[in-house]
Amino acid sequence: MNSLVLKTVVIGVVVGASYGVYAIGLGDQFSFSIGKDGMSFEVPEAVTFEEIEKKIEVAKEKIEELKPLVVPEELPVEVVSETPAQSVEVPVEEVVVDVVPEETSGLPESVNLAVPFTPQAPFANWDEIHEETCEEASVLMVHAYYEGKVKGVVDPAIADDVIADMVEREIEIFGYFEDTTVRETAEFASLYYGYEKTEILEQPTVNEIKEHLAAGRPVIVPTSGRILANPFYSGIGPIYHMVVIKGYTEKGFIVNDPGTRRGADWIYSYDHLMQSIHDWVVPEGIEDHPENIPALAKVALVIYPN
Repeated sequence: MNSLVLKTVVIGVVVGASYGVYAIGLGDQFSFSIGKDGMSFEVPEAVTFEEIEKKIEVAKEKIEELKPLVVPEELPVEVVSETPAQSVEVPVEEVVVDVVPEETSGLPESVNLAVPFTPQAPFANWDEIHEETCEEASVLMVHAYYEGKVKGVVDPAIADDVIADMVEREIEIFGYFEDTTVRETAEFASLYYGYEKTEILEQPTVNEIKEHLAAGRPVIVPTSGRILANPFYSGIGPIYHMVVIKGYTEKGFIVNDPGTRRGADWIYSYDHLMQSIHDWVVPEGIEDHPENIPALAKVALVIYPN
């Protein structure tokens, strides 16, 4: 009798835990991360690009209202004395300067752009093509965001068709579609969707990425999937992988990671994500060693709305 009760309790715990993991993986409103900071489910409410634009316009209006009166270039100067002024030495310890830390200056505490999510294999068909389409999926997510498609997930049928078409076009343009660099991805976004302005951030900082996010612009970053080490990757993760940074919290960057169907609103700590960044122009064999990634490979891509 005691043995039967014990077996029942064990089965109940296993089933309950399995359901919990399943719910976490499918819930669009949750973010699940594992790292030095542990797990986190705190994701701020997503905002659309239109909402960001409205906030910027209001800020501009306030700035205009606060502008000081225009001072004439030349003003009459009254000469009080021809005796040169005496310099006064001020002890260094008496001079106090307030410096605002770079990482928090003028930025919201948190941002979460309403970038729709799609995995690079929308129907979980991880074949030889879909294993290589993280770049295409990243560009598609950013475009869907600028187009105002704010649903949590891009329709899988649409996403799969678009990604397949992107692959064909890239083969026509570059002769291949696998492992495109950041510059090639920027060029493709301009040719495929007609974006007039893209910017490649050389050796981006956390603050620089935050500034683009606060302005309503998602940031695409090339990374080492093995360094990211998302627990839902198949195996140890891809050597080369692109993700979309869509926001940030005090815990880290909020990312749409197309490398897993559970990649929506994933939080990677700042240090973890920044260490993983590398373009596809790096020495072979460094994918597991962030300290060996050269500075020239630390780049990110910003696509500006037309």
